[in-house]
Amino acid sequence: MTEEWELHPLHDANEGEDDLFRLTDHPLRILVVDDESLIALALHDQLVYLGHSVVATASSGREAIDLAAEHDPDLVLMDVHLGGMDGLQAAEAINQRRRTPVIVLTGFPDKAIVERAQEAGVVAHLLKPIDIEDLRAAVETGWALFQDGGGR
Repeated sequence: MTEEWELHPLHDANEGEDDLFRLTDHPLRILVVDDESLIALALHDQLVYLGHSVVATASSGREAIDLAAEHDPDLVLMDVHLGGMDGLQAAEAINQRRRTPVIVLTGFPDKAIVERAQEAGVVAHLLKPIDIEDLRAAVETGWALFQDGGGR
């Protein structure tokens, strides 16, 4: 016996719920950096759902720097704890080449990380696990703060 599987969207477009999250005013080109592939995939899907474009996905700080140079993203969403070079070192290197808003992700709040993040030019922080509404708010806020600060 063959079973048929049917895929259903998370929200019914007819209910108008999609409009609660989707950013249509200014879709951004975003670089996602996380060494956990499932988290990177979830972030990718959430960002696309919100109306953004993910230009690339990196799993290390060095790869993030290279991909940022190649793609010139509008915004970088980066995990703090990466193997080798951490996310804050990578954020600082990305911003030395070209000012780019960086939102960092962390599994636990740490005052030292927050202080280092400010020095690296980070515009916002997100605590894992990441809820889509928190992601939407962080991207909007981070982009607005970057724009208010002089941007490109």
